[in-house]
Amino acid sequence: MVSGIRNCITRRMGAWRRLCGVLLSLTLLLLIQGQLPPALVDYDECTMAVIGGASTPDGRPLLWKNRDTSQRLHALEADAEAGGLAWCGIVDADDPSEYWAGINSASFAVANTLPQNGPDDLSEGVGNGELMAIALRQCSTLAEFEALLDSTNQVGRRSLSNFGAFDASGACAIYECYNTYWLRYRPEEAGVTWLVRTNYLDSGTTPLSSYGIDRRLRAEAMLGQAERVDSLDALFLLRQCTTDLVSPDQDHPLLGRSLQETICRRWTRSAAVLIGADENASPGMMLARLGFPAASPPLAVEPGHPPLAVCRSLDAGGQWADLVQDRVEELMTFTSSVCWLHPEDLPGWMPVCDQAFAQFWDADRPLELSSAARAEWCDAWTVHAWDALQQNNYPPQEILPQRQSDALLANAQSVFRVYWEQANQGGVDGRLYNLLGQEIHRYRLGEQMAGERSALLQLPASLAAGLYFLEWKTGSQSRVFRVLAPLR
Repeated sequence: MVSGIRNCITRRMGAWRRLCGVLLSLTLLLLIQGQLPPALVDYDECTMAVIGGASTPDGRPLLWKNRDTSQRLHALEADAEAGGLAWCGIVDADDPSEYWAGINSASFAVANTLPQNGPDDLSEGVGNGELMAIALRQCSTLAEFEALLDSTNQVGRRSLSNFGAFDASGACAIYECYNTYWLRYRPEEAGVTWLVRTNYLDSGTTPLSSYGIDRRLRAEAMLGQAERVDSLDALFLLRQCTTDLVSPDQDHPLLGRSLQETICRRWTRSAAVLIGADENASPGMMLARLGFPAASPPLAVEPGHPPLAVCRSLDAGGQWADLVQDRVEELMTFTSSVCWLHPEDLPGWMPVCDQAFAQFWDADRPLELSSAARAEWCDAWTVHAWDALQQNNYPPQEILPQRQSDALLANAQSVFRVYWEQANQGGVDGRLYNLLGQEIHRYRLGEQMAGERSALLQLPASLAAGLYFLEWKTGSQSRVFRVLAPLR
């Protein structure tokens, strides 16, 4: 009896060993033949979405990307060619020649993610960042971008890529690019108004779970919910999606939250929200975060105008990202390959800063301004945000006056904001007086739409610290504000 049981067990163990040997042999054979998808490098996991204007409240298409990379410091770059296009985008701080998300003055935008579930046979050819830099300089339409992809089919692209893009017509698409050919996906062809990509090709082999399946499901759920309540706009992407820390895994009671499959991950080093043109062809611009998005103040960028130039202590944005990364990395805990974070330990002033940006954005309507005025708006906000980031607190006392207050406080850069109610469309005249009633400066604003308005103003460079009066005339209406100039 015992001998029979022993023989049965022996036979079954032998069969099990043979089965394991067959499976191991098949696995090795598939690996040799390149049939199994490779493991994704943890720091290459980006998240991206293209959103057609049909699903946004203002009709502008949107393109969002959270970039995960081993490159620790990201920066903002903007440039223009004489007689040609202007552009702006996210670059590595030590290599501004390649762009990883951006938009140009023709309201053409492009970004990408790196997929892993397809054959990738080239070690040479055009790189993804190089291709996007070329596109921002040369392309105005999706058709021109497709022609660029066709031209690189011939020389080959050395990496696979999911490119997301839109143009001034409001059209948007995802391009799944292999080394020498590409496939296009339009939202309307799938009966939807937006598409999400993480780190796999829909046309490729079955993806591993580590290729961002959970992140894609999370992003799709967020966009779907926002679309249903008509709030799928640039601020939603900036404030909710770029900073999202919801994890499919349970929080650890001591270590906190795993950042392995959150949208804002351990390796997320920047985020971009690209805003397209509206139906009146009013051009778009870029919103961005440098460094770990959930701990970085938002920035606004006008194509052709690098906003961080106003902060002279910054070197192309590298120091901005460095400061953000230093602070957030002190909060992270590492066990094996997992990074943990307690979300409640992140700077408590960040939501306040985001809310202030949203209020300014809604009140000032920078998308309705001229390119020069938008650049000034971006500069003024950048100064405020840099003040907050340096002090690790928001708002610094001198930055935000109370709305509808008669007292206006200028910040350390002598910038202040004035709010008013514009009864009718028309120009605005402002005059600054000293305590003796002498006019010392004049502000003239161009045509303003009726409604609640605000503007950022700069005090004269030679002005001494102290109290001044601002007379603000809009048509037949006039109001006087007190302005406190800071010590310099």
